[in-house]
Amino acid sequence: MVGTRLIKAFLIILAIILIKPDGKTQETGFSVMAYPSAGYNLIWEPGMNGGGISVFFNRQKYSKLNLSLSGEYAMTTWGHQAFFGIGINRTWLSLNRFELNTFGHMLNGMAFFKPGPIYVFGIDARAAANFYLYQNTKLFIGTGPRYTLAPGYRKYGLIETSFDLPLEIGLKFTPGR
Repeated sequence: MVGTRLIKAFLIILAIILIKPDGKTQETGFSVMAYPSAGYNLIWEPGMNGGGISVFFNRQKYSKLNLSLSGEYAMTTWGHQAFFGIGINRTWLSLNRFELNTFGHMLNGMAFFKPGPIYVFGIDARAAANFYLYQNTKLFIGTGPRYTLAPGYRKYGLIETSFDLPLEIGLKFTPGR
């Protein structure tokens, strides 16, 4: 369990760095997601794995690179889950009212089962197209691969990993812009 403690300590330190105010640009937002699935346990089996909602906070540290925190609640075929994500967000293209971003997140969370919750780990990477609706409000749509692993689920069934291609649509807000 030492590895789990190191991961938790790393996440807490990174969260403190992200939240520290220093006058740089901040961005908050929310999204609704659908999880088309490519397969599970490394077996090709296309289908729909569920849906979810997400809230996030991006903090610009460099001219085009953002650090990101996210929270997510998902309803998938193998249970309800809550995730805390930490990652990076990169802006590749910015033209008038359009932006193109990519981001990657490391996800830690729980799947809610009886008799007790199960730890879930995941990684995801997404590309997102952003369109400014107003000076400080963007509409965005994104997609990309996501891999999740729940080792404790072996007690309940065969599926312990899933590979999804989430589709996401949401709004981003930049206060004071």
